[in-house]
Order: sequence, then C-alpha cells, then structure tokens
Amino acid sequence: MQKKTFLMQNYKRDSLSFEKGEGCFLYAKNGKKYLDFIAGVAVNALGYGHKKMLKAIENSYKKPLHVSNLFKIPEQENLAKKLCQTIDSDFEVMFVNSGTEANEAALKLARKKTGKKDFISFSGAFHGRTFGSLSVTPKPKIQKDFVPLLANCKKLEFNSLQDLDKINDKASAIVFEFVQGEGGINIANPQWIKKLFQIAKEKKILLIADEVQTGIGRTGNFFGFQNYGVLPDIVTLAKGLGGGVPIGAVLAKKNVAEAFSPGSHGSTFAGSPFISSISSAVVDEISKPKFLEKVQKNSDYFLKKLKNISKKFPKKIKEVRGLGFLIGIEFFNEKEAQKVSEILKKKYAILTNVTAEKVLRLIPPLIITKKELNLFLKKFLEIL
Repeated sequence: MQKKTFLMQNYKRDSLSFEKGEGCFLYAKNGKKYLDFIAGVAVNALGYGHKKMLKAIENSYKKPLHVSNLFKIPEQENLAKKLCQTIDSDFEVMFVNSGTEANEAALKLARKKTGKKDFISFSGAFHGRTFGSLSVTPKPKIQKDFVPLLANCKKLEFNSLQDLDKINDKASAIVFEFVQGEGGINIANPQWIKKLFQIAKEKKILLIADEVQTGIGRTGNFFGFQNYGVLPDIVTLAKGLGGGVPIGAVLAKKNVAEAFSPGSHGSTFAGSPFISSISSAVVDEISKPKFLEKVQKNSDYFLKKLKNISKKFPKKIKEVRGLGFLIGIEFFNEKEAQKVSEILKKKYAILTNVTAEKVLRLIPPLIITKKELNLFLKKFLEIL
C-alpha cells in the first residue's frame, strides 16, 4: 500500500494546500480565496507577492545564492547596518536562520559575557524547541519528553511585581517577551518592565528581549521594546524579518557583542547574499514611518472594534487584548475558540489559529486594509 506521506508526524497539518498568494489572500488549488489572519505565524509581514520583495528576489537570484561566512558578504553587512539604525544605538548583529537559533545564540552570548550560568524566564513564555531555548520555555507539556534540559533555569510569574524580588545576581540573563505570542497574547505591564530593567541593572544581569514575534513592525513600532521606552542588552529576531524567507538575528549592545570571538558561534547558511537582500527590502519597507503609522492606525481601529464586539458577548468572550497586529481573543471555553476558528475557515474562508487552548490569535500581514479588517469583523460577529 502506498504511504499517504513520507513526512514525520510532528505537525498537525490541515488538509488545505495553497498554490498562490496575493496581498493578504491565499488561493487553494481549487481556486478558493482565503483571507489570511495567520501570515505564516507572523512571518509574511508584507503579505504575498509584494513588489519590493519580488524586485529584491529578481535582482539577487542571478548572483551567488550562498558563499559562506568565511568571506565578506556586503548584503549581510548592509542589512546589519539597517537594523542597527532602527535602534539608533551602538549595537552589533549576528545572523542565524530562525528564532530558536537566535535565542540559542543569545543564551551562549550571555554566559560568555558574564561567566554566570543561571537563566531566568517567565510563565507563559515560548522561546523555541532546541535544548537551550526549550530550557527557558517553562511548559511541562513540551519539556517532559526531553529532560534533563539545561540546569539552573528558573521560572518566575509573568507580570508579577512581587516575583521580581526573587531575582538574585547569580543569573547571567533574564529572557522575556514584551508580548507572549504563543502564550496567548499576554502583554507585559509597563510597571513590570520598568522594575525588571531596574533590577537587572542593579544586579548586573543581561536582559534578552525575545522579539521573534513582536519585532519588525508587528506591534506598531519596529521593535516591541520601543513601546516601552527601554533598551535591552540583547534582542532576538526572526519571523517577519525575512517576510517569508528563513532568517534570524541577534542584536547586542557592542560591549556585550564583543564577548563573541571567532569560533564562539557560527552558522553555515546564516546571512547569505540572497536571504540578506530580501530581508533588506523587508526592513526598508517596514521601517518607514508612514508604514508604521498605518499599522498603528489600522490595528488600533481593529482592536477597538473587537473589544466593542466582545462586550456584547460577556458569557462567551473573556477578554480581547493586543498590541499592534498581535491580537488575541480569549474565550471562556476551549471548544468555543476552536469552533469559531473552524467556522471562519470553512464557511467564510478566513484563516486563523488558536493558541494557549482558548485564545483565537489574529496576526495578519501588516499591509492589511480596513476593508479586509471590516470583512473579518462582520463575519466574526455573525458567528457569535
């Protein structure tokens, strides 16, 4: 008998398959058009078929796709410069291929810089599935089959001011997210962030901001930390950075970055000419003030409308929360969240997903228009 698939079963895949995309829409093989509120899990920040990305691909594919980091790569250096300019501070960049790789490298950098072994992370966090990043992802459900993980990883309660008092100076780094995407769109309290930064400074602990999901315009600012008026020691990026191609990055203050010397860390494919050129086009577009202003305006409008809808259904919807286009609708009932997601897909051809069991997560391409947002609002209201 012919096997149905030769793929390992580590994903629960939908039977849907797409053959083309345009703007914020995906088209199935049968021609059916779907409005995308998943965006490749916050990856396709510029949607599908964006002219600037297509031009970058066209200009790059005839050049060497890969030469390795044994040689100078001008496209990579150009991208690093652009990222540092968006921070407007003295940072340096190292490229990798994904979010979990970025977090692995950040953990290594923190240990090498401080000489200390402990790490602190928070409940609800998700930093990746490789051994280091999984060690600071305190979710027993995904950790249990892979213990023992890294020792000396301590979990504190997210947004708990009281728990921050448990931090001592043995930690090399504190790893955190400004918005916990996989954790259910949990938004960091500004007072909590302020105290976290104060304690880290007092105890000489490095702060690693995981901006894999919150970075590259997703929150309405280029970086999530720009919503809080703070500056982490290390920032990790991926997802939207490539607009659909695989790339991750570690940005670190120069006095931290200098801890890495040749051989400290490396990656065969990271920052290739081809990938760097495409990512550079993405950064050029999303870093434009007018682009970010539009993201802020449209996401504020959408979030306000969703909150108004939720007030009409207090027995179904527990809370609507979000920052930029990283939005979660938390239902009281797990089955209700899944049911709404399924109806949106099957009846109205709108793609969403559920995270943290009860939270309908909405992470559309950043180019989404009010017309498309209103379409979602209309169909969502009809379902409720």
